[in-house]
Amino acid sequence: MPEYNTARTSFERVLNAVEDAGLHVTYRSDTQVSFQTPGHSANDRGTSVTYNGKQTLIYCHNGETDDVLDALGLTTRDLFDEETGARYDYGDGRIVCRDPAKVFKQLGNTKGTNLYGLDSLSNGGPVYVVEGEKDADTAAHVWHAAAVTQAQGASTGPERANWEPLADRDVIIIADNDAPGRKRADKVFTYLTGMSPRPASIIIKAAKEGKDLSDHIAAGHTADELVDQGAKITRRRVKLTPATSIKTETIDWVIDQWIPTGMLTLLAGREGIGKSTIACDWVSQLSKKGVKCAYLNSEDSRSYTVKPRLQAAGANLGNVFFIDVETETGNEGHLKLPQDTNLLFDELNDQGVKFVVLDAAKSSMDPKLDGYKDDHVRQFLEPLAAAADRYGITVVGLAHFGKAEGKDTGKLLLGSIAWSQIARSVLSAAMDDDGRLIVSNTKANLARGIVSREAHLVSRPVKLSDGTLTELGAIEWGEFTDTVATELLDRQADEDADDRTDAEIWLTDYLTERGPTPRSEVLKAATKASVASERTIKRAFKKLNGISESQGFPRVATWSLPSGDSRDKATLHTNKTGPTGPTGDDLQKQSGPTREEMQLGHRPKSGPTGQLFQLDHSQESDPTEQISPQISRPGRVTNETRAAVLDALYDQFGQSPAVVKGSLTQGQIAEIGDLDNYLKTLVDDGLIARDNKGRYLKLKETA
Repeated sequence: MPEYNTARTSFERVLNAVEDAGLHVTYRSDTQVSFQTPGHSANDRGTSVTYNGKQTLIYCHNGETDDVLDALGLTTRDLFDEETGARYDYGDGRIVCRDPAKVFKQLGNTKGTNLYGLDSLSNGGPVYVVEGEKDADTAAHVWHAAAVTQAQGASTGPERANWEPLADRDVIIIADNDAPGRKRADKVFTYLTGMSPRPASIIIKAAKEGKDLSDHIAAGHTADELVDQGAKITRRRVKLTPATSIKTETIDWVIDQWIPTGMLTLLAGREGIGKSTIACDWVSQLSKKGVKCAYLNSEDSRSYTVKPRLQAAGANLGNVFFIDVETETGNEGHLKLPQDTNLLFDELNDQGVKFVVLDAAKSSMDPKLDGYKDDHVRQFLEPLAAAADRYGITVVGLAHFGKAEGKDTGKLLLGSIAWSQIARSVLSAAMDDDGRLIVSNTKANLARGIVSREAHLVSRPVKLSDGTLTELGAIEWGEFTDTVATELLDRQADEDADDRTDAEIWLTDYLTERGPTPRSEVLKAATKASVASERTIKRAFKKLNGISESQGFPRVATWSLPSGDSRDKATLHTNKTGPTGPTGDDLQKQSGPTREEMQLGHRPKSGPTGQLFQLDHSQESDPTEQISPQISRPGRVTNETRAAVLDALYDQFGQSPAVVKGSLTQGQIAEIGDLDNYLKTLVDDGLIARDNKGRYLKLKETA
């Protein structure tokens, strides 16, 4: 082994060897030089040398680095200032040591959360988030840039480091040019977008040449030459736009006064009200008019429920696409917005899609974001709304209403009020006393006023791929009405309050939406929302048969609602009417036979505009799709009461009869009589099921 050269720095050591070899040198800066590659022409300057303060990087453009070292009589060990390698101090007691053979050792406070390179944040400009300490040193020493990394960045989740120093800074994440590097960059991007406060802007880039940022810099490239990887959240700024530069335009409507073209619309309602069936109706009617549509399904099976639903509505399936995500390994992933916003709209635009349904909207939100936090919801929706406008693609997101009182759409929506603030139109669906669906544009800033219309959920036959027939729900639109959906919800909330306290209603909504949540967080949220005192919330939790579990160290108490293991029960998905079965949406609101003249697509007999709902709802030629809707099986309990029972159940966890009873009015309880027996009847009908604890839950197909 060659004797270690004890020059003051590795940079000097390499330059001395180059001089001794008689090679020609060009000095580019005090940290970078280019020299003649050994064995090449004297005019050649094909090898670059870069010093990062702890080690020297050699990048050969026309040969192998190992061959250059051999020609200079150097080894990898000579490229470090210290013979033992490089030492990286994180400032919180953590020390990382790297030897010349690229073996890493953690010393000191190995549980520390500091980022490496925090001292570089005093440098102006963007902060470069890199995968290793070497890259951070190179960017800071050569570019005089702010650059940080996380300890063991390639193998440790970003949640294990403290990224708060990056708040309100412009951040450029550098992805190593390999699959693990790109995956790591995506994880950091997702985590940073969920911070509060988060960085002012976040962009993912990669080296133009070589594997990482050190290679990029060592090869002589600048910051401007980094390659954009697509994912980005740009810095917000205020600017003044002259009014004279604005082109005045009229609003185009997909559905007049309801769904504006190229904008974000929300369709909201209580669980099980029939939102998905309504959305499938819109997709179906547009597809028959030649409009290409896309559907993101998360809560229903596309083969068992969504596609048959589209068939029941008479869709032209050749114009309908389902949204999937493919990873670098070829496996299916999940759409994550805002991370995938640009990828989504690029693909939609390439395929000519003009109408998109997100069922449900929150299912596409990155799991790191919280639907109850205004800034998180804005991070999710603002890029979505901007992309819809930019591409002229209409987006309809399905959302859930909670049990809150009032007529304010923003307050009724589960989660942050930002949901309704960012959407350009909000449609609300609710059931009236006669079992009719009422759909209203309850946020109608762009419309001429509130427009409400009646609808019925009816059963239609659908031919499956194996040739068998089943029944599935479809929408049949009725006349316009003066009734507003939120007025019905307000009245129903008053009825619910007769038997359930505000605290119980709020707690049910909160834990249903969020799942298991630390007790302290629940109590804090209740106080912030001015729901009730801490003592009252605890009493409501006990009345709801809530589950409290302690785990971790130190011990943290977590609250959740009762749950049963329904996923393991294949029998839960058995339905007497066929593999798809009529959904609860469809069965619970059938109010009797419908007249053929009431089929979709007929001009409304009354209402503020003759343009509303001018979609062609004529049925396809397949005779199996033109059979008259079937009459639901009559019973002593009204459809409205049955709907209330189903609405009180969840598909994720079971409910006892006592809890179900707490969601019903006194009149409904009297109508049912023996609630436990009635629930068993619904089980026999294939509408609900029982978990392993004997509690009742709604089937996925019914939800």
